[in-house]
Parts: sequence; C-alpha cells; structure tokens
Amino acid sequence: MSCSNDDISSKGDPLTGVWKLTSLTVDTPVQVKGVTLSNFTQISSASDSQINFDNNSAGTMRYLNGLGYFSQTKDNAKEYSETSVFVLFSFKSVLKNNIVTLYEDNNETLNLTLNGNTLTFEKEGGIVIGNLDNNTFNHVTTKYVFTKQ
Repeated sequence: MSCSNDDISSKGDPLTGVWKLTSLTVDTPVQVKGVTLSNFTQISSASDSQINFDNNSAGTMRYLNGLGYFSQTKDNAKEYSETSVFVLFSFKSVLKNNIVTLYEDNNETLNLTLNGNTLTFEKEGGIVIGNLDNNTFNHVTTKYVFTKQ
C-alpha cells in the first residue's frame, strides 16, 4: 500500500472556470413594448454575460448591468426605445458560507450566492421601464443566475 499525496485541489475548486448567464428574470412582470414580461434571458445581449474565475481567487466579470425600455408618444403613436449597459471588471474573490464576494480594487463590488453549479444575485434597477411622456421610471429588481460551464 502506498501513500500518495493526491492533489487535494483535484476535487476541484467550486468556482474555477467559466460561468454563463442562464437566467435573467424579474419577480413582478413588467410591460415592455405592450407585452408583459418577467423573463429577459433570451435577450441577445444578455447571452454575452459571464464570470471567469481563475484558480487564484481572481477573475473577470462581464455582465449586462442594466436594461432600459422607454416609451413615448409622438404624432399620436407610441414609440419604443431600449438601451443596455455592460460592465466589465477584474476582481479578487472570497468564498465563505456559500457567499462569493467579489472585490474590485479592494472594494466590495458584488455578493453572489453559490448553490451547486449556480451563482445568483439580485440587482435593484437591473431593468428600468420609463415613460418619457410623464418622466416616470420604474427601477425593477432583477435576478441574475450564472451556471458553471
């Protein structure tokens, strides 16, 4: 019987690797271009969101930080516009009690919950619904779910 010094890390760091956005939802459905929606996962720009963890508790994150949908009446007809904002940053990370905290330039940037092969966080105002006729804006809390690839 030989004792080998098996690489303990071979069990795998639960974070190392690529995590892709697989769900982008809101709890309370909202009106977008006259349609009621709660799932924004299929938006083409959302699919570019991902987190890359290296094996040194560091990495990069690029994600759809905000979506804006706006309506306005022009010439007695509703017109719609939309915008999206991405954020890209490098980070250091700490995993403690299934909470992954990302730090950018030593400032806490984001807390995500690790559950198996998913990382989840909620962002206030991830989606903004605006009526430009009366300058009202609804900042909707948005749930992001990233799945390890």
